[in-house]
Amino acid sequence: MDDTLYLLFFPFVFFVGSIYALYASVIERKVKLSGLSTEARVIKVERAISSGLSSIFHNKKGSFECDYVLRLSYTNLAGKQMQVSTSVVARMKVVEGMRFPFFSEGDTLLIRYSEKHPRCVVFFLETIKQRQGNVFPIILWAFCSGLIVAIIVTTLIFL
Repeated sequence: MDDTLYLLFFPFVFFVGSIYALYASVIERKVKLSGLSTEARVIKVERAISSGLSSIFHNKKGSFECDYVLRLSYTNLAGKQMQVSTSVVARMKVVEGMRFPFFSEGDTLLIRYSEKHPRCVVFFLETIKQRQGNVFPIILWAFCSGLIVAIIVTTLIFL
């Protein structure tokens, strides 16, 4: 293979990844702004992943950030029962060394979904809603995509 292809392989891989992340951020924002509202039931909390140093060095009382992987079930407009697995960031409470998750099986949550993209859901919980569908990830991924395109073009020009 030509040396130019080796130099362009990694920026191209990052470019494809940043385009996918930009697409996912735009879809999430679109669902937040114009999606259909419904109630979803938590079928299973598949995983609760502690994040940050506070999860390691937690006190006997307090809370810390946690990434939850949830399996949800909701009914769409056509009456079809949909199941989706999604991740969401929420807090986990610690009291006397015992951990109490934010979500549990059987909880009913308000969500927004899209008929066109039924796997993308946005939660209506106030603490979570502030983090979902923001403009910042769109700006970040657009900037990264532009930066990677500039790197690829510069590499092609100077080789």
